[in-house]
Amino acid sequence: MAFVTFRGETSIATLADKLFPGLSPADLKKAEAALLKANPQLNDLNQLEHGTVLRLPRNEDLRPKVNRKLENPDAQVAAILLDALSALTKQLREDFGAAEKEAEAQLEQLKSEEFTQLLRSRPELEEVAKSAVSTQTKRAKELPARQAALSKALEQAQKDLRDAIG
Repeated sequence: MAFVTFRGETSIATLADKLFPGLSPADLKKAEAALLKANPQLNDLNQLEHGTVLRLPRNEDLRPKVNRKLENPDAQVAAILLDALSALTKQLREDFGAAEKEAEAQLEQLKSEEFTQLLRSRPELEEVAKSAVSTQTKRAKELPARQAALSKALEQAQKDLRDAIG
């Protein structure tokens, strides 16, 4: 079965006329009925959003226009997902880079001479500072592995989508 997307047509007659060439008034009515039967949601065009996937009815007497692209909705969705995954991958790369720099800066600050002097004047904070250094060191080491695992998963998802749409 072929599919098309709704492009905001204001009536079923307009849609039928766009989909099928040179219909007589009687054939136009048949096309409208066939479209409605295949797509009951066309009963209320005001509720239909642009891009809604519609089934193109099979009928020997009705031939779709060749200049109306019969979009494959699966391929359209996959393409949109690929774009979104690509943007997400880029954003995550930037976010992980910023997080790594932040962790390094915090660790550097915790090990700074100024902070060490502050701790000497406040011994009760020494355990908290040691814990913070330990946590930041661990975080700095884990971030690249997390980024690699997430990047690998996103790359696999993109590959799977490309394979699915051919």
